[in-house]
Amino acid sequence: APATHCLQRRTIRRAISEPVQALAAAARDVTKRQDYGRRVPAPRNDEIGQLARDFNSMLAAIEERELALRRSEELARRKRIEIETIYATAEIGLCVVDRDCRYVRINKRLAEMSGRTVDAIVGRTIGEILPDIAPTVAAICRKIFDTGEPVINVEVQVRAPSSQVPHCWMIN
Repeated sequence: APATHCLQRRTIRRAISEPVQALAAAARDVTKRQDYGRRVPAPRNDEIGQLARDFNSMLAAIEERELALRRSEELARRKRIEIETIYATAEIGLCVVDRDCRYVRINKRLAEMSGRTVDAIVGRTIGEILPDIAPTVAAICRKIFDTGEPVINVEVQVRAPSSQVPHCWMIN
């Protein structure tokens, strides 16, 4: 009986414990190295083999998502560079404001037209920077945010703090 018991334990260890431990070790290794291209052998046609095949399927799905994420990140990086280049080289003033009419992004040209630096403007509201036009611009922003429709060629008279002469700005 003791020999039979020992043989049963060895059989169970080979049939269940060792494959499950190997799968757990593979899972730890995949997590540590983030190597989602790794696969585990799945030669058996029992529950352990199915577990290994399911593990491999899960890794394939993660690998696919990781690839899609890398592609998306690369596209976002290229678009960010494109927008930064446009902002840096445009001969016109450009900005992005949030729903509170707070400057999120502004190019150097518009900052100069406003009589301030980019750093002095970002994070502040239009009312803080150009109080004379803030009500008009706030109404335009609300319309854009509420409807999702663009506003085209709205003229606004602006007197920048650095100039006594009013200028006509076109808001689009």
